Amino acid sequence: MNERNMDKKTKFVSKLLTGLLLVVLVTVMPTSAAPIVNGSSSATGGQITELNFSDVTSTTGKWQGYFGNVTNESGANGLQLENAGNVMYSWNYNLSNLAGTIFATLDNAMSLSKWDQLGAATAGNIDTAYNFTSANADSATNTLSGSQALTVAGRAVNGPYVQTYNATLSPTWNTVALSRLSGSNMTDFVFAGMIDSNQEAFDGTTKDYQMVVPVNASVSPQTYYFYVELT
Repeated sequence: MNERNMDKKTKFVSKLLTGLLLVVLVTVMPTSAAPIVNGSSSATGGQITELNFSDVTSTTGKWQGYFGNVTNESGANGLQLENAGNVMYSWNYNLSNLAGTIFATLDNAMSLSKWDQLGAATAGNIDTAYNFTSANADSATNTLSGSQALTVAGRAVNGPYVQTYNATLSPTWNTVALSRLSGSNMTDFVFAGMIDSNQEAFDGTTKDYQMVVPVNASVSPQTYYFYVELT
């Protein structure tokens, strides 16, 4: 995976849990976004200069974006019947028709019972858990909306979602917010990026997924654990 932020430290671990192919990606999150330079001016004593700023933008400190491709392990078939790394049988999964979901969570011990508890998250609960002010433009309340259906561990669920852009700023990639129990802690939430094979990402490159996750700046850096389910 080619990462654009060189401050991140990444390691890969793979395992099989309850018959689902899971790939765990552990990433150390950046702590904050730096101000953007909007112009410059030479200062001279005794002078007064009018400065007007247009097309000003700011970078959010509440969300982290991820994008990339999904491939099977080198030398291995993509669909396996295995236990503890011992393969009883394998099938050749056709990655040209790739479909599935990338799941991201702060919980580093997602058991089968926790996956079974997942349902629609509430944007207000995400704001509370991540210490966001709901009135802010980039809060979860003002980012997530509607309802998107998806399959989690073979079970149909739905949740509010956000669509991030391709290179022409067209909403293209879905990230769905899920939670278990009451969704009061950050580790209760799971964010699901829908895999869409060979589509245009925000930077004009061709990718298989693009998604966002929230970041609590008061406890940043944070570690997200990524799971891949192919359908």
